[in-house]
Amino acid sequence: MTHIDGRPVAEILEQDVYPYVADSTPQNRDRWAFRRLIQGEEGSEAVVRVRTGKGETHDLTLSYLNWAFPEPPPGFEYYDPREGVAYVAFNSFSLDEAPSLFAEVFEEIRQAKGLVIDVRNNSGGSSSIGYKIISYLIAKPVPGSRWKTRKYMPAFRARGQKEAWHEEEGSTIQPRTRNPYLGPVVVLIGPGTVSAGEDFVVALDACGRATLVGEKTAGTTGQPLLIELPRGGRARICTKRDTYPDGREFVGIGVIPDVEVHPTQESIGAGRDVILEKGIEVLAAQAGIPKADPAALAAKVVSQRRERVAPVQAEDSLTEILEKAKAEYNALAAAHTKRDRDIADAHGDNLFGLLGHGLLPAFTAEFRRELLKAKGQLNQQTEYDLLKWDRRRKEIEAFFPDSTDLERIHRLIAEVADLSDEVHDCARDGLYDEIPKVFLELEKRWKLLDSHINRE
Repeated sequence: MTHIDGRPVAEILEQDVYPYVADSTPQNRDRWAFRRLIQGEEGSEAVVRVRTGKGETHDLTLSYLNWAFPEPPPGFEYYDPREGVAYVAFNSFSLDEAPSLFAEVFEEIRQAKGLVIDVRNNSGGSSSIGYKIISYLIAKPVPGSRWKTRKYMPAFRARGQKEAWHEEEGSTIQPRTRNPYLGPVVVLIGPGTVSAGEDFVVALDACGRATLVGEKTAGTTGQPLLIELPRGGRARICTKRDTYPDGREFVGIGVIPDVEVHPTQESIGAGRDVILEKGIEVLAAQAGIPKADPAALAAKVVSQRRERVAPVQAEDSLTEILEKAKAEYNALAAAHTKRDRDIADAHGDNLFGLLGHGLLPAFTAEFRRELLKAKGQLNQQTEYDLLKWDRRRKEIEAFFPDSTDLERIHRLIAEVADLSDEVHDCARDGLYDEIPKVFLELEKRWKLLDSHINRE
C-alpha cells in the first residue's frame, strides 16, 4: 500500500499516526501504527493505491465498516516431529494451561532431533508460564530477568537527593524433570514478541539454551499500573524495568536475534514463512539432519500444525471440573492398585491439569480477593485484575461455603495438584518405588479436600 486518498502512506504515518502512538521501539511502534492506517468514519470510502510484487499499481475503493478486531491466533499450536523437527507455538502466556498442554506432547518432543519454539505472536501474560516451559528444557537452574523499580520519596526529591531504585534478582528457573529435552532449540521472535514473551526469550538467550531467529522483539515489558481516567478512559504505566540477568538492556531496544531474517513482499506474496524456513535450516545444521528441506518442511508445518486445547474449557462449570477431577482421581487410584504405571502417569497428569489449571487459578483469585479485602487493599486495579473470575467466584461460594476456611482449602487444592503431578513425573521418569509414598500423601489430601465440598 503506497497511498490513501492521494496521500503517501509515509506522510500519513509521520503526521497523523506516529504522534499518537506511545512506544519505546520503532518496531513495536510500527506494529501498532500500521493497524491504524485505514481508519475513518463508518460508511465513508477511501481510495487505496497498492503496488504488486511485479511493480504494477492499482487503485482500490474501500468502504469503512464497524471496527472489528481480528481473531487472535490459538494459544498453543503443535506439529509432531515426523521429520526429526518438532514445532510448538506459544501465542500467549495468558493461557494457564500452556505448561500442561506442552507436557502432553513432551514425550514426542523428547524424541525429536530439534525443537522450534515460535513466540512471534506472543503478546505476553505471566512470565511464570514461560518459565515452566523452560523448565522442561534445562538440566540445571537458570536465572530469569533482573528488574528494578523507582523508590519515589517526594521529601527527598525536594531536598535535591538523587532518585533511588529498588532492585531484585529475577526468578531462578529450576529443572522440572530428571529427563529434560536437551537437544538443539531454535526460538522464532519478532516485534509481536512482547512483555512475558520477551522474558521467556531473555531467559533462554542468557543461558545459551536457544538460537534466536527472526526480527527484534518489541522491547517493552514491565508490570503495568492501571489508572482510571476521567470520562471512563483507562491508561497503563510501566512500573518496573527489566534487564538480562547480567544487566544488559533490552527494553527500548528489543531482544536481538542471533540470525536476523525479515519477510519480504515477495515471500509474503508467495505464502512463504521465511523466518520459519531459516529457523529449520539453522536447527537442521545444529541437529545434523542431512536431508532436511527447510522450505518444504516449513510449508508443511504451516499447513498441518494444530491447536491443542486443555481438558478444562472456559465454559466448564465448577461442577463439571470437580466431576472430571473425581473421575481422574478414581482412575489414578485404580491404576495405582493394579501397579499400572503408564495409566497412573496419564491420570496423574490429567488430574493435575484439572485442578492446577481449572480450579486452582479461580480459587487463587478468590483467596487473593479475600486477603486484599481483609488488608484494606482492594482497589480499582485489583478489582479489574480479578474481574474475569466473577463467575467462578459465585460457584466457589456455593461449593465451599465456609469462607473462614478459605486458606486451608486453597492450600489443599494446590497440594493435591502438586502431588498428582509428582505421581505423573515419577511414572514418566521410571521412579516407580517413589509412587506409593507420593500416592499415600495424595490420598490423604484428596479425602480432606473432598470433605469440604458442599454437595447439597
